[in-house]
Amino acid sequence: LSGGLPSQLPARALAEAVLARDLAHPQVIHTYDVRTCEVTPLFAAAVYSGPATAGVAGQARSTAASKQEVQEVVQGYKGLTPLWPDKPLSTRAGGSKGAGDTCDSFACDNWSDRGGQAISWLELLMTLGAKPGDLLTAIIMQQAKLGTLWVPIRAGVFDASQQGSPQFPLVTRARALLRTAREVATGLEHLHACGVVHGDIKPGNILLNDSRADKRGFTALVADFGLAHVLLASKHVSSDVAGTTAYMSPELLGMGRSSAASDMYAFGITLWEMTTGRHAHDKMRAVDIVLGVQLHGLRPEWPPGLLPDVGDFYKRCVSAVATERPTAAEAVTFFGEAEERVRAAARGNAAAAGGPAAAGEASGAQSQYNPSFDATRGRSVESAMTRTSPSK
Repeated sequence: LSGGLPSQLPARALAEAVLARDLAHPQVIHTYDVRTCEVTPLFAAAVYSGPATAGVAGQARSTAASKQEVQEVVQGYKGLTPLWPDKPLSTRAGGSKGAGDTCDSFACDNWSDRGGQAISWLELLMTLGAKPGDLLTAIIMQQAKLGTLWVPIRAGVFDASQQGSPQFPLVTRARALLRTAREVATGLEHLHACGVVHGDIKPGNILLNDSRADKRGFTALVADFGLAHVLLASKHVSSDVAGTTAYMSPELLGMGRSSAASDMYAFGITLWEMTTGRHAHDKMRAVDIVLGVQLHGLRPEWPPGLLPDVGDFYKRCVSAVATERPTAAEAVTFFGEAEERVRAAARGNAAAAGGPAAAGEASGAQSQYNPSFDATRGRSVESAMTRTSPSK
């Protein structure tokens, strides 16, 4: 959802809407429709008239509408999006920023974990800085029921170290990491084949849809094309610097040069976060990240001894030289083959060990991460681990 003056609408909203609707692919979020509305003075006055606005400083309220008119709007409102949050903004625990957010001077994901609470109109208008007369554009997309990629990252689903959660066997965690990385790369491969640069790849922009056919219980979808660009004759496009700092390549930070290679840099940082369960450049100021990446080769360090071949691929992704980075197509091949190697090794070890349990492993049965969604809290919770013989 984006906001802006009518003269700003084509550049800020319509381009994303057109791109999103034309990029149909199993690993790309599906867009159904686009709607635009104007923020009227009366509606803005109604939104800022509620008890939830107590303690919100500096928010302009319309004085043109009478109290009776405002009350009539409030009483007659029947929309699915609530006018106000469940609690005053000044008293919400931890503010609006949730676990797994990435927020800095370039971009901010404020709504990745809200405990099941719907986003209100008050929060939308405040976050977008929308004023009476502005246009809001809503993009209606496929529902990805399991949240963002941060959900399994925080649950330790991709932790391929020996110290990882015993709930998820090592082979299961390694295969989940490799398969999910391949799905993200597949979505990127499709975008790049269509001449589109995503411009903001990160866990917060990768959504998860539930899947009974997959051992993980989910599939990954590339989403959010608000910073996407279409490449025409050239292999890159220069624009104002935009994105999320920790995922931005040196050439994007320094020259605003966005390309398929800059997407692969962001893919590499995302891969590191999946593997380690940590935020890249955590607790660093945005300005320090910018200077470090551009001038001092700052990169998150790959854990020593952990999946060395994946670590080498990561280092290629975050190379300072854009032409040395792998393509998304190369990533699809690499992670597909890497998962098959892990699977073959597990079967070989199980067959060598013998016994009923080993036979089960050799036949492909293994623990499944099957996240169930608690609608009352809005969080993915780890359900009971089951022993299955999945079809994939």
